[in-house]
Order: sequence, then structure tokens, then C-alpha cells
Amino acid sequence: GSTFPLQENVAYNLSPDQFRQFCLPALHERVAAMDCAFFHLDGIGMLPHLPALLEVDELPVIQWVPGAGKWQVDQWYDVIRQITGAGKSIQFFVNADEVAPLVDEVGPDHLYLIIQDATHQNMRKLLNQFPQDNCGCGRRIEGTVP
Repeated sequence: GSTFPLQENVAYNLSPDQFRQFCLPALHERVAAMDCAFFHLDGIGMLPHLPALLEVDELPVIQWVPGAGKWQVDQWYDVIRQITGAGKSIQFFVNADEVAPLVDEVGPDHLYLIIQDATHQNMRKLLNQFPQDNCGCGRRIEGTVP
């Protein structure tokens, strides 16, 4: 099905009320036109708009990119919990050694993790530790590492 990373870079300069007024109507239209849209939440300046995004029922995934120098996943557990607690999935960049502590802290559900230091060894270990995954759009992901 169709998907695309939606974003509103101008929202960095908008108040939450302005975001709801000027950005959400168009976002609703774009989300409705796709099978599995996701929103690219780019930088900590976008966090004030997260509550509004979580209210968009048809938006199943938030891609959280905290910004330069803010990549360490453990500083974002509360944001991740907020997103997954709203029934949304989160796409996030992590290192392989951050996966187990993340899952221990927030649970395994609704996590789409992009492993930045993916090696065969790292991926074998993770696939053995976490053998199932679900993409959140009703499709199961299956895979092996040779």
C-alpha cells in the first residue's frame, strides 16, 4: 500500500494552536489518501505539536528524529511512551545495544527501530532475542539474516 513521511517544517515556528489551525486540516487530507502514512516529527521544537498529532486517528506512525546531539534513545523514553501509549507506532533510530534496554523500559509493542549499527552479528543477536515483529499496519514482517 501507499505510504509517505509527512512533515510540516513550518510548524517549528508555530504555536500548538496555530499548528491545529493551519497544518492539521491538510494533514488529515494527506493521511486519508494513504494506506499507512507516518509523520516525520523532526527535532525537539516539534514536540509541542505531538498531542495534536496523536489525536489524528488515521495516523498510525510517528517517526521521531530528535536532532543533532540528541540521539541517545534513553533520553526519549517518555516521548516514546507518549506515542505508543496513544496506540501509535514509533519509528526511531537506535544502536543495537540500545534495543534491549528500550524494550525493557517501554515494552516491545509499536516500535519500528532502525538499527544504525546493523551488522550481521548485531542483527542475529537481536533476531534471536526478539523473534517476532509487526509493522503496525496489519502486515507481519518476517526476515532472516544469513
